[in-house]
Amino acid sequence: MTRPLLVRVWREPALATQLGEPLWEQLVAEARRTQLLGRLAARLEDAGVLPHIPRGAQKALASERVLADHEARVIRWEATCLARVLADLSDDLILLKGAAYMAEALQVSRGRLSSDVDILVPRERLDAVEQALLAHGWAHVKLEPYDQLYYRQWTHELPPLQHTERETFVDVHHAILPITSRLQPDVARLRARARPAADGSQWKVLAPEHMVIHSAVHGFHDGELTSPLGDILDIHQLVAEFTARDAAFPSTLLEEGQRLGVQVPLGHALRAASRWLGALHPAFDPAPPSAQARLVDAAVDAMVVRSLSATGTIGTSAAGLGLYMRSHWLKMPPVLLARHLTVKLLSKRKVTGRPDLVGR
Repeated sequence: MTRPLLVRVWREPALATQLGEPLWEQLVAEARRTQLLGRLAARLEDAGVLPHIPRGAQKALASERVLADHEARVIRWEATCLARVLADLSDDLILLKGAAYMAEALQVSRGRLSSDVDILVPRERLDAVEQALLAHGWAHVKLEPYDQLYYRQWTHELPPLQHTERETFVDVHHAILPITSRLQPDVARLRARARPAADGSQWKVLAPEHMVIHSAVHGFHDGELTSPLGDILDIHQLVAEFTARDAAFPSTLLEEGQRLGVQVPLGHALRAASRWLGALHPAFDPAPPSAQARLVDAAVDAMVVRSLSATGTIGTSAAGLGLYMRSHWLKMPPVLLARHLTVKLLSKRKVTGRPDLVGR
């Protein structure tokens, strides 16, 4: 595999000191295009190479770190505000994704851009949580009747909410996959094994193996990999850090994936992470994947290449369409899928001003 410049530098940070101005321009462009410039800055800082790269590149990386640090403060404050509003409604409130990574001070959170706070609440408390948020300054973004129906009847979350003054977003989940999905991980097990967040807040976070599984199913089952390299990097950094902490983690992760019935998307995620960013652990080297799995892996690789390029090809566009259709096929029964795609095809409504970093 011919790896793009960003991937090569990520794998070998010392390579950054050997790049001239033209290649640095290419590297910064690739990192910005994939929204990974802040994470690249953290990676190079940890490797001690920042003082040895061109001054212009240093400024670009420093600027992105300032932006990422600002967004991190915004997300932490929003999580604090949410905890105050929801504290009396349930003692089983769980942070997900980027907000959880920040609360745990995980390596994956350094330089990572996040646009919203994702939370997991008991399904029976969903109405109470929604009413509390609406009463304290949050409002629904998607107000069209079909979108409201789609979210409430068929997905695993409420329609997105945005605070009317702070303009920050919150996604309220009651599961990690839509209720129509072919896979239904036991959310009660996720909640039962959640633990208090390391930052001392009122929030809980998922167990380490469930953090990885959630990231895997979000990118490789529920989603169409709109940010493929970022999703793969999340998996790689999470697994690497948790394995460094606990040598038994790889076995725990695979066993939990089997127990929850998500071994297929987890396998896709682990293979992609190893292909692009380096082998993780011998336990993640299973028997050769099936022909269908190899086809999905190839489509994922094409989407990674496309995300790093300013232009796409017919092949990469086809790969993106294929992953899009696959994700919808996996999370909706045929009749519902046909109805949903027809409504979306015929609709000319524009999506409201929600940032591109949805669900990060």
